[in-house]
Amino acid sequence: MNPAVIVMWTYVRCCWAKARETSEDDRGSASVEHILWYVAAGLGTVAVAAIIWAAIRSKAEEPLPSPGAP
Repeated sequence: MNPAVIVMWTYVRCCWAKARETSEDDRGSASVEHILWYVAAGLGTVAVAAIIWAAIRSKAEEPLPSPGAP
């Protein structure tokens, strides 16, 4: 392996280890607040997708104008 890759991988592993250190108040599980945020984000995404899909369907259902003679 390239020495630069080894150095970068070592740095990344070190940073991940520091980021995964648990604190005193970390229970190690998802809280109700996290779950509600994910549910709200999912519902918001569904709502936006439904609005966009409705706009696309209404535009697609319009009849195409027939070409006029020159």
